[in-house]
Amino acid sequence: MSEPNMNDIGQRIRRLRRSRRISLRALSDMAALSPSFLSQLERGQTNASIPSLLRITSALGISTGHLLGDETSEVRPERHVDRRPLTSGDYEEYLLSHRPSSNFEVYLGVFRPGGCTWPENVIHGDSEEFCYVISGTVQLYVGDSVVTLGPGDAIEYFTSMPHRAENRGTETATLIWVIGPPTVGRTTPDGRPTPLR
Repeated sequence: MSEPNMNDIGQRIRRLRRSRRISLRALSDMAALSPSFLSQLERGQTNASIPSLLRITSALGISTGHLLGDETSEVRPERHVDRRPLTSGDYEEYLLSHRPSSNFEVYLGVFRPGGCTWPENVIHGDSEEFCYVISGTVQLYVGDSVVTLGPGDAIEYFTSMPHRAENRGTETATLIWVIGPPTVGRTTPDGRPTPLR
């Protein structure tokens, strides 16, 4: 790659990292690359190998095509028949928005009776999260509060507050989550990683 292309890529990495509110140190840890290397890359002062770029894109939750500018910016519908769940079991989560997005991500959550997002509260970044219930009833645990939400109810909170959702009813519940800006990784409040199932 030529120097101008690497400079563009470095700027894209910095923009995406900042939009996700990920520190240089955090990206360094997730990608197993040194902070000084990442800083130089973001400023266009060094080149990156393909394996290094793959580790960075994986940590940011984007495709290499997006980072390299190969993906189209045309309107792309998200077809129901093409959608696959990110989780399985009594709680299924579907990404409705296209990745990557610098501004927000939208998810559909389907809770069967007894289904929950995670067995314990999690945190992820310091973004805003909006929840809208389409059908059924869910209990949302945010910090020390427990809120029961039914069809048409909505709530907002910061993803830095420990939270999770659970269906304690007898009918399937569906809801929409909007997170802006997107966040990467989930942990318990004491720092243990909690990957999506």
